[in-house]
Amino acid sequence: MKRALRVRTTLFAALALSLLCPRAAGAQAWRWQVVVQSPGRTPVNAQSRVVLSSRDLVLTYTASVESRDVPITSCRVGINDIASARSVENAGHPFLFIVLKPRRAAICNSGRQPIALVPIIDDPAAKTAIAAITRACCGTAVAAARPKPSAPAASASPRPVPPADWVENEGLFAFVRVLNRDSRPLRIASVEIVNCRNAAFGCGRFIDHPMTLAPGGVATVATIMSGNPGNAATFSYRYEAQSGTARFTETGQSRKAANDPRAAMSAQEIRSAEAVAVAGIRGRQAPNTPDAPPPPPAFVGPRLMHRGTTRLGIGQKGVALVRVKVGANGMPQNASIASISNRALVAAALETAVSSTYAPAQRDGRPVDGDYVATFQFDGADPALSSIPVWRRSPSSSPAPSPSPSPNVSPAPASPTPRPTPTPSPSPSIVPAASPSAAA
Repeated sequence: MKRALRVRTTLFAALALSLLCPRAAGAQAWRWQVVVQSPGRTPVNAQSRVVLSSRDLVLTYTASVESRDVPITSCRVGINDIASARSVENAGHPFLFIVLKPRRAAICNSGRQPIALVPIIDDPAAKTAIAAITRACCGTAVAAARPKPSAPAASASPRPVPPADWVENEGLFAFVRVLNRDSRPLRIASVEIVNCRNAAFGCGRFIDHPMTLAPGGVATVATIMSGNPGNAATFSYRYEAQSGTARFTETGQSRKAANDPRAAMSAQEIRSAEAVAVAGIRGRQAPNTPDAPPPPPAFVGPRLMHRGTTRLGIGQKGVALVRVKVGANGMPQNASIASISNRALVAAALETAVSSTYAPAQRDGRPVDGDYVATFQFDGADPALSSIPVWRRSPSSSPAPSPSPSPNVSPAPASPTPRPTPTPSPSPSIVPAASPSAAA
């Protein structure tokens, strides 16, 4: 009787697990055996594993050391947070490169990261995995096969959804923002700012070349700066857009607000747009004297604003030159290794490059895409320990001299003679240690 009860209990538990976990059955998995080899060292067998489910994507990278798998990196990414998936090659080694949408992050063992990557092999399995991830995150779902009806019916294409636009304000600046609400990429051909009042910069045609927004993507298409701190600039805007075969002509005013507060600009986007506006104003100023500096060049390349962080380079030392393509919005689009002194720092150099912040390139005072070669030096230290203060005595602290009595020149008046006030002894101070600077 007890044996029959245990059998029924086991069958019931297995049935409950199969009902509660239907997603695991539809998961797809890929695995690659990779050999990691550094100059002068013994090759190490490593393994990359990618598991795609209907909800998230899990990437793991382990190395085989003494007959056991040692985890190197592990990241979990939500399907709806992925912006793109592609293969990149650095120093002859291909990597699966997952880029997340703005203000989204992958949950990794080293913390929250804007990208996730693992080494792979350039084979048919890699192409299949990238195609499956792209369909899950950024493509349209494939309908299940159904029997054909007796009378063929024409399939209707989805109705195009027009973009949403609004204006965000920050101090002297106003930013025209556009959201792609369609399931297809949105191509913005031109943007015009007209009917300007109290505007020091931004009035006129703003886009030199077309801009493409992915489904759900948001971008700043124009920046207007007020010429008077007491009064905001007023203007009208108009832009041409295309989604598939549908064309849109959208207009708006400077006081048009966003319907969804979650689409607000990040601090990095605000700084990049403000820097472009200030640079444009300086470019239009003509020198007033013969000794005035020459006007800025027609093209100014991108530059590094703040170095990113990574924990993948702990224990490794070296210098890496990374070629980064910086978009017109100041965000890194792709990165590749130009040269590196330590092959073990390839992943750390890529993660540092894509997590850094940049000022975009400028052509005639307007943001454009540009290439930037960044130099990153690694000393093997853990970046999480660089902010811990170091105790030491301040060199400026020294005992104060004791007061010397002054000679009596004349008989003292009736008022009492003041007594010297004791000087407190110097106390040690906490001086924070200087954090390592980014070599760029």
